[in-house]
Amino acid sequence: MRKMPLSPRYIVLVCVVLLSSCLLAAGNVAGKCAQSSSQSSVPAQLAIEAYEREDFRQSVKYFNEAVRQSPDSLILQLHLANAQAHWFMHDPHDPEARTQIDAAETTLKDILRKSPESRLALWDLVAIYAMEGRAQDSQKTLAILLHNDPNDSDALTASGTIAAMQIHFDIQAEKRKRNIRLENAARIGDDGIRESLRSEFEPQIQTAVNLLNRAIQNNTQSSQPLAHVSGLLSEYCLFLRRLNLPTLSACS
Repeated sequence: MRKMPLSPRYIVLVCVVLLSSCLLAAGNVAGKCAQSSSQSSVPAQLAIEAYEREDFRQSVKYFNEAVRQSPDSLILQLHLANAQAHWFMHDPHDPEARTQIDAAETTLKDILRKSPESRLALWDLVAIYAMEGRAQDSQKTLAILLHNDPNDSDALTASGTIAAMQIHFDIQAEKRKRNIRLENAARIGDDGIRESLRSEFEPQIQTAVNLLNRAIQNNTQSSQPLAHVSGLLSEYCLFLRRLNLPTLSACS
């Protein structure tokens, strides 16, 4: 399975795109759990308290107990996955914590077997895949969200951004492989190389731009999609111009 390299720039962009949706999801789940706290089990109450003080190891322990007591509770399972992911993020160098990202994925997939269209579980799965640099898996999961709602501006934004970052890494790898230096204003002289690079990257760039434009059309109140990808788009436009070939309409 192909993974993208995890650069700080990628992680920041992923957080910008996904946090608003994922934190909203987590907040909704927490709210539901809090509303039913009077009816929840003792392990669930202990798990929530541990989570709030950021003791994710204990939170996972107690949520596992709560899920064993109430195996049909999707809310408890979502909470468990959230605690597992946060344990990994809180201490990624701890060997036991590193196992929790896979455990969170397993928990979420179990939820989706019971409730295939659970938006909360799908978004959490997108976030986990993005943290691991698993761009293709993120895009497959986002495709499910977009199948369920083709006008989901959050999913369109996330898909466009992840696609943009994948293109960025692919361009850098291709430049290294072909020993292409584009730091100066010189254009690539070899017609074959120019056409090969253009045919490979121009359709991908256009796809990413189209996704982001659709996101804007479906959420006119937000400038986030273009704001966080504008630097990358400028890079792509410059790259295409240096190929001495026609560029995207978005570059004009």
